[in-house]
Amino acid sequence: MIEESDYSLADWIEAIRSFEQYLAVKGEERRPWREMAGYLHCCTQMASPGIPLGNLKVIVNKALTEFGFEFMNESQG
Repeated sequence: MIEESDYSLADWIEAIRSFEQYLAVKGEERRPWREMAGYLHCCTQMASPGIPLGNLKVIVNKALTEFGFEFMNESQG
């Protein structure tokens, strides 16, 4: 996933840290890494072809603010 994106590993790490802060502020103690990685991957696809890449952390924060983050765990399925 990371190697397929145009963002560096450092960009992904910065975005994941920001994502963790978002979850902490929301009072969520769980860290569903697979779902979080999928969310970040979707965020990397938000840039239009030919347009310079934006800051991944900013894109993720904007997506979280606009759309939130919900995930299913074993007890919900």
